[in-house]
Amino acid sequence: MRPSIEDLHDESKFTLIKSFHIDDTIKFLKGQLDNADKKEIKKPNLFQFILGMSFFALIGGVFGVGLQKMNIDIESLITQVGLSFIAMFIILLPIHEYIHGLTFKYYKAPKVGYGISLKAGMVYAYAQKFPISMPELRVLAIMPFAVITTLLIISLFIFKGYTILIISSLMIHSLACIGDFALVRYAQKNINRAIFSYDDIETEKKTYFFERI
Repeated sequence: MRPSIEDLHDESKFTLIKSFHIDDTIKFLKGQLDNADKKEIKKPNLFQFILGMSFFALIGGVFGVGLQKMNIDIESLITQVGLSFIAMFIILLPIHEYIHGLTFKYYKAPKVGYGISLKAGMVYAYAQKFPISMPELRVLAIMPFAVITTLLIISLFIFKGYTILIISSLMIHSLACIGDFALVRYAQKNINRAIFSYDDIETEKKTYFFERI
């Protein structure tokens, strides 16, 4: 059962475990990535290093041969890569945030909005004072990546003359999703805890995380 905002602020029911200004969202997300278990990150030995370099060399070779077979010259390559950056900001980014908004709507959020934080250098979708659980947060965060990645892969088979444009767009968008991946990591790490989060953007411009006592 979804708690109300009043329930979350009732100290006999919930405890505030985290809150931050919307401009500090990037710091929060970066913290989730920085807190990855150090023991899982091992320094590669010489064999692993050589194997890794060989893998990247192989990928580069395959990519180069692919360009030759597609008869794509350097001018066309530069043009399509450049267009992919433009497409990211003009097309993919608005669609990305709209998918977040649609996911909020799917969860019956009564008021969904969109904003921009110049300090954090990000745009965002929010559901004003609508608590969501960690399983819902996980779906909410990953949905734009899942939908857009699927559509771009399908488009590779439809628009064969724009392979570089589509692949570049896929790579740029995937990199832009790193904040969403950090949210997925946070939600997954706390998936079995009764934690609820909500945004109050229109009055306090803050995000809150509460845990049921």
